[in-house]
Amino acid sequence: MAAAVDGGDPTLSAASDASYEGMALRLADAVVVDTDGRPTDAPGDGDQVEVWVGEACAESYPVQCEVVAVRVLG
Repeated sequence: MAAAVDGGDPTLSAASDASYEGMALRLADAVVVDTDGRPTDAPGDGDQVEVWVGEACAESYPVQCEVVAVRVLG
């Protein structure tokens, strides 16, 4: 998955599952780490990311999930 940033929260683009395409990465309560597990800044435009979400997601479009953790791959 890649992050796309356009003024607000980053969103997912090129998601591995089409249902997550365009999902906002609301990072206020999420853990954001780099590939070594160290805390890092929010992903930038075009960064590849791995995202962990909470147990339930709202089945809207785009889907709305609680973002628990994000690993920024670069």
